[in-house]
Amino acid sequence: MNPRRLLPLLLCTPMPLWANLTEIETERHGTWILEEHAGARAVVLETDRGLRLSVRRPGTADWHVQLYRRDVGLEAGDCYLLRYRIRSGPGRFYSVGATADGEDHRGVGLWHDGEARRGWREVEIPFRAVDPIPGRTRLPNFQFGRARGSFWIDGVELEALEADPCDGTALERPTAFYPYVTPADQALEGSAWSAAHLNAAPAGADGRIVAQDGRFLASGTGERIRFFGTNVGGRAAFLSPEEADRAAGILASYGINLVRFHHLQNMWEPPGGFIWKPDAIDREIDPDQLDKLDYFIAALKARGIYSNLNLTTARRYHPDMGFPESVYAIEDLGMTFAFMKKVDKFDQRMIELQRDYARELLDRVNPYTGNHYRDEPALVKIEINNENSLVGWPGEPAGHRLHELPEPWRGELRERWNDWLAERHASHEDLVAAWFGAEAGLGASLLPGGHPWSNANIGEGNVHFAPSLGQPEPAIVVSIESNPGPDWFVQAHLPGLTLREGGLYTLSFCIRGEEPGLARVTVNRDIPDWRNHGVDAVVPVETGWGSHSFVFTASDVLAGHVRVAFVVGGLRGRVEIDDVRLRPGANPEAVLGGTLDGRSIGLLSSGPAAAFRDYARFLADVETAYAQGMRAFLREDLGFADTMIIDTQFAYGGVTAFTREAGMEFADNHGYWQHPAFEAGVDWDPERWSIQNSPMSPLSGGGALLGSLARGRPEGLPYSISEYDHPAPSDYQAEMLPLLAWVASLQDWDALYLFSWNAHATGPEARRISGWFDVSSNPAKLTFLPQAATLFREARVAALPATTVLDLPADPLRAGLSFEGAWRQVGSPPDPLRHRLAVRIGDGEAARKIVAGAVDSPARREEGLRGDWVHFESGEAVAVAGRVGGECIETAYGSFTFGRFGRDFAALMLGPVGDRLHLAVVAGVENTGQEWNADRTSVGTQWGESPTLLERVPVRFRPAEPLLVRPIDDELQPGEPLEADAEGWIDLGSVDTPRFLLERL
Repeated sequence: MNPRRLLPLLLCTPMPLWANLTEIETERHGTWILEEHAGARAVVLETDRGLRLSVRRPGTADWHVQLYRRDVGLEAGDCYLLRYRIRSGPGRFYSVGATADGEDHRGVGLWHDGEARRGWREVEIPFRAVDPIPGRTRLPNFQFGRARGSFWIDGVELEALEADPCDGTALERPTAFYPYVTPADQALEGSAWSAAHLNAAPAGADGRIVAQDGRFLASGTGERIRFFGTNVGGRAAFLSPEEADRAAGILASYGINLVRFHHLQNMWEPPGGFIWKPDAIDREIDPDQLDKLDYFIAALKARGIYSNLNLTTARRYHPDMGFPESVYAIEDLGMTFAFMKKVDKFDQRMIELQRDYARELLDRVNPYTGNHYRDEPALVKIEINNENSLVGWPGEPAGHRLHELPEPWRGELRERWNDWLAERHASHEDLVAAWFGAEAGLGASLLPGGHPWSNANIGEGNVHFAPSLGQPEPAIVVSIESNPGPDWFVQAHLPGLTLREGGLYTLSFCIRGEEPGLARVTVNRDIPDWRNHGVDAVVPVETGWGSHSFVFTASDVLAGHVRVAFVVGGLRGRVEIDDVRLRPGANPEAVLGGTLDGRSIGLLSSGPAAAFRDYARFLADVETAYAQGMRAFLREDLGFADTMIIDTQFAYGGVTAFTREAGMEFADNHGYWQHPAFEAGVDWDPERWSIQNSPMSPLSGGGALLGSLARGRPEGLPYSISEYDHPAPSDYQAEMLPLLAWVASLQDWDALYLFSWNAHATGPEARRISGWFDVSSNPAKLTFLPQAATLFREARVAALPATTVLDLPADPLRAGLSFEGAWRQVGSPPDPLRHRLAVRIGDGEAARKIVAGAVDSPARREEGLRGDWVHFESGEAVAVAGRVGGECIETAYGSFTFGRFGRDFAALMLGPVGDRLHLAVVAGVENTGQEWNADRTSVGTQWGESPTLLERVPVRFRPAEPLLVRPIDDELQPGEPLEADAEGWIDLGSVDTPRFLLERL
């Protein structure tokens, strides 16, 4: 840490004189005062893990609960360093300061807004004492009044500093947002911020786009092309000619060269928001909507923008289409079965209807281009079936809940399963031996009566746990009156277990509830990263007792750190769990449900690893036949021989995706950082949702979401991320584009798409953030878009020279179903800021990691006052994202000094766009009147109105060479150059804009 980079802060904190005061004497931590105001209530205890403060009843201001030491003597003008350690639940915020212990409680030089997390955070805060009252200072004065839950504090120290951390660069701490609109209906073309020059028009003028040697190339020139795209769907895909022309110009001006037409089939945005006739939804395409789609595709082509058409996205099937009434029950199995997903990959009638739809959509001439779609060079991709795998979604076990399908689909799949097994196993006895080996039969339970329970109430809802001790087997009662978050916020665990790696086990239990619903049971690690060891299942909860049993093979276990976990946060009232047993071995009959000779083996809900490998292979074979059949239909029947095609996203189905996507020209994935979570049973409820609201930067060692996407890239194929977002209203969404553009460049990816663009928004709706995924009027994202598109499309950052490849076994299921699980087998997650990552199928018996090339990266992680940040710099391109408040950051362009502000979190990008040099700095963004909940995890339906507001960032810039720095206003016009002070510093925070144009003298 460099103390000379640190800034003094002044803050007045007026408080009323009345309060409840409690003096706490502790053995390790000395004397503390707990102060409660305005009805807030808290309790302080000393534990072996530090002081624990639990806020039982929060107030409406931070200072309503304070925990402080008093009578600390500070000398005016002297510099000090406060150290402490703190931890809490996820994303809980607090403040700490030094305040006068008098009537005005004024600040005396230190104020810090902090964020506590699950793990301990080491905090160091240098400051200079300003006008303290001798011997009458509260330091540290922790304030927790708005954060319900528990905090642990330890290691509190105060050190006098000889060096002066205050180097004259201090800025006043801003407290306000300012209006700054990036309208969704405003093109940048002709402005200083435009990237329209990136597009060569019309799209396809250089020939068809082809995949060759792991890259996209223009066939006419042989030159590589990268795509920076966006998604349009619903009403935004069906525009009037005037709207389409305007939208095409806007997208081109931001540097967009590919549009993914998604959710053409949805039915939730009437009128005009779907492709169907209004009186024949899911059944008949509306020719008027087709005409709008044709015109939009032609308008995009004219502006150098290619198209990607999705086929099946959100279609439902109905009894009048030839299905029994039970078709509606498919969606009752949960979100991964929404729109009859999974079933639509093996039901022949559904497949037939998908082909009819593809023929009607694609087998025709676009009247506005004059081209048949099969001959259209601007149609670069077709996706068959969005986010859909019969094997399973990411994180699901193979065939998750297929055994609960309604008839006739369960019977049809079971018949095919038994036929598949009969081709591979000579007899029933051969099948039992292959799946169970010598572990048939059950041993004694590993969970004796009195085994201790642990629990989690992450959202601090009204929840009570009552373990029933002394029973023959463990039992617990959970009473749930409220849970403000998703179901996993409330859990009961049996921790501290030891299982044998590769051993076969049977978990059984009984459960009932006061109200019917669903619970989830897992066997997983009881310490981070909570990895699963073989059970992850949803079970129904009824008012009467229900018995459940799961057989699994223990994998990736850590001695003493396995737990059985019951996730019950989606239930209400009294929930009882009893007779929990975990026994070695298994009863084959309970797993099989029948005999192979009688063709009556059931679809698996649990079983040994060998059984699930067979199950995954079977399901992969079924959906591979679907994918290859649909591809052949498009290629041969409809004539799309030159358009690139995939089935679905590569992460779906895990390692079996290599089989399903065989022969496809590229691979695609999706990524959302902290996607909104919904209360159980109310997916997409606009009122009851939450986000974790924490930053992804500085990308940690494994690279967080972007690292996971990198680890899922198949070697040798162009790689596309066709949906990506850091959903609003996150305080940290400004990091999205700098991180995405830089990491994708370092990883040498080929296509990026933002999700999504509200192409028809005009007026006030175009001047506010309208929801989680709105990119088109979100200044935190749009401000950086021309720079991000330029950086990625023009390959201004070289790919990392070092590579790490996960070489899977010849039978990849031997390494497990998921890519992340296979990577864990070969060591810690590799760092995507140091190595290019890929995965492939090899010819060995086990997974292995192959590393090549020298590590040479333009990215580095930095440690700061309030957290960390990541710094990218290469050639003329610079980006910074993270907690930069109070820091001085050196770049090739010069020095940036940030004052303290808000959460001290901001993102910065600096680099060329065409022949101009752009600089952008963005921190928080929100709508006027947006209202957060107390935990700052949701705004419910209170998104606010236009205009959008940007957080004021106190930042100064001292160029390394003579530069004119012109602010760009919200009409995209450059203003007069900003003046530098005597030392060459230019105050960027003095103007109401995040955008600047730099001109070399």
